[in-house]
Amino acid sequence: ARAGWRVEGFDLDATAPARFAGHAPADLADRVRVNVVDLATAPPLPACGLVHASFALPYVGQAAFPAVWVRVVEALRPGGWFVGQLFGVNDSFNDGSGDEAFLNAAEAAALFDGWRVHRWAEEDADGPSFDGSKHWHVFHVVAQRPDSPAR
Repeated sequence: ARAGWRVEGFDLDATAPARFAGHAPADLADRVRVNVVDLATAPPLPACGLVHASFALPYVGQAAFPAVWVRVVEALRPGGWFVGQLFGVNDSFNDGSGDEAFLNAAEAAALFDGWRVHRWAEEDADGPSFDGSKHWHVFHVVAQRPDSPAR
């Protein structure tokens, strides 16, 4: 927002706007908005140059993930950037419930076919979480959408 960007956040938690309001400087309030919405059922996202989806997309669930991904790609302008994480199939959260979305390496990579991938790191190791230790299988991605739509 300080660099002149309009920033829109999306969170399922109804307390998110109030929690965020205390962190945004008053002079930038008109450039920042937090929306309470379930990404799994959200309408089309606004056109943008950057989607920063830090550990967010997997939580839309396995069934909703394909449609949410389409909305993310459609929102990104040509040349726009995606920064975020996707869960891999070896993640200990993968209990078969469908509550989170899990992809194997080929499925995750296929999402970025034709994109310029600036960073691709696969983490498949034990590590800390909010609830203690767990096994993480995460694809960390920084990628740029092609300048022109695919034909």
